Amino acid sequence: MVIKLKKALFGLLSLIFLGLGFIGVFLPMLPTTPFLLLSVYSAMRSSERLTNYIKNLKIYKDHLESFEKEHAMRLDTKIKILTMATIMLMIPIIIVDKLWVKLLIIFIMVVKYTYFIFFIKTVESEDVNA
Repeated sequence: MVIKLKKALFGLLSLIFLGLGFIGVFLPMLPTTPFLLLSVYSAMRSSERLTNYIKNLKIYKDHLESFEKEHAMRLDTKIKILTMATIMLMIPIIIVDKLWVKLLIIFIMVVKYTYFIFFIKTVESEDVNA
């Protein structure tokens, strides 16, 4: 009973994250890729059928398939993710008065940019669809 409830909860979370991912396609302030990652993660904890359903959607193929298969992203996807994450991390830098918090956030930003620039391959749009 507990296992079925847990799978149902993950299934529900997966659908919620998938919905947010769809909304993120149309609203530039809502990041699509992280919500799709959360959706797939939750679906994998729920059922194989739900996971396969999500992986066959066009939105998944456009935003995550290349990352899963080749550890690569399109340049526009990288820029969107980095821009949104930077904006979100700048808010506490501006608001918080503690120097150690600001330094920690700056360190996180440097790690984030380093990872995206040097460890995730950038592919052209036509390379992703091939």
